[in-house]
Amino acid sequence: MVSDHEQRLSDLEEWQDQVNRNIASLQRLLNTTDYITAVTPLVEGGEEVGYTITFLNSDPINIYHGKKGDEGEEGDKGEQGDDGHTPPDRPDPGDRRQLVLDAGRRADVG
Repeated sequence: MVSDHEQRLSDLEEWQDQVNRNIASLQRLLNTTDYITAVTPLVEGGEEVGYTITFLNSDPINIYHGKKGDEGEEGDKGEQGDDGHTPPDRPDPGDRRQLVLDAGRRADVG
């Protein structure tokens, strides 16, 4: 039982390190004027595990797929909502068709 927890903790720490590296890479992207030149599948052991993003000026980064989790439970059925209404400052679309030109100007189209 203890070794199972140790393995799970080790896996979690490895995942956390990878996520932190991915976040740091994405933060660097936000602070640069570089741009993407290619996105290619990242393959390890014959299996696609993510993507490599290549940039014009910066080093490439690898983004890894997550693992598929367990299927979630079915949600509760929603309740019927109230009928909506058109606010008084806006025309009822059922009365006529209008084209919005700019900041509040409208033109009837039919």
